Amino acid sequence: MTEPRFWRSQSLAARAARGALFPAAILYGAGQSLRRRMAIPVDPGVPVICVGNASVGGTGKTPFCLLLQKLLSGAGLAATFLTRGYRGSVQGPLKVEAGHHAREVGDEAMLLAAAAPTWVAKNRAAGAVAAATSGAQVIIMDDGFQNPTVRKAVSFLLLSGDEKALGLFPAGPLRERANIASRRADAIVMPAAADLGAELRAIPVFRTWSEILLPIDPRPAIAFCGIAQPERFFSALERKGFVLKAMAAFPDHHAYRPSDLHALRARAAKEKVPLITTAKDFVRLSDSDRAGVVVAGHETKVDDPAALVRLVRERTGL
Repeated sequence: MTEPRFWRSQSLAARAARGALFPAAILYGAGQSLRRRMAIPVDPGVPVICVGNASVGGTGKTPFCLLLQKLLSGAGLAATFLTRGYRGSVQGPLKVEAGHHAREVGDEAMLLAAAAPTWVAKNRAAGAVAAATSGAQVIIMDDGFQNPTVRKAVSFLLLSGDEKALGLFPAGPLRERANIASRRADAIVMPAAADLGAELRAIPVFRTWSEILLPIDPRPAIAFCGIAQPERFFSALERKGFVLKAMAAFPDHHAYRPSDLHALRARAAKEKVPLITTAKDFVRLSDSDRAGVVVAGHETKVDDPAALVRLVRERTGL
């Protein structure tokens, strides 16, 4: 999936496209609101912590889920992950095991399962019940902020800071307006440098930043990825001191074929430089394509970890 250029462009053509889709966006927003009012949330019997956003695409939900699990584990709370398994073939509910591949359960599920028990389910409510039945003490649900079928004990709304200038889907990337979404959130999570609008200051705000971790020292390299905002990955490598000889951006959640990497491998071999990608991309590669590829890890940090854990304990009663 590739984000349409007209979502963010200010050209006349982009504005015309957004204008043409405005009626559809109004209907989409009304449908979302009606769905929330009509739904009867399922209580799985254990607290559910939802980590979601107001837009389609990536805003760091999975890295924040991993951070949250790590912090809760340090506080003696064993969390189980629940994810839809985007772009995976299985319907679930299914517990992710070592033998599964991203094409079956999705790339996010593979990353989550490396840290804690993880369930994949297209039906969120069924997945939450399955996770609870399996013995989960608390469930961290990756995405699902707009899904009203599961009762949530805590909801974290991740924002990038530019939502106010964007339109509702399909005229823009927003699932709903940030000020409306914030009414159902227990806390907002934003990048450290992002601007927080006055209308969002009524609830707790946590500031985050990310670091990439590599097993090699900075040097000339070739990088590729298939994530929502590839330029962030490339810029992060350059800030680390890597000199990128070439950069290849594939669509988000891209299902890699062997032919995708032929030219990149050939150039890397010719120039005697490493080929680097993200952990999220690495799990989507076949075993043969993984050989020789350097994996850049991703770690999210938060400004007040103790307050984050305290909020979860207060809302869940754990």
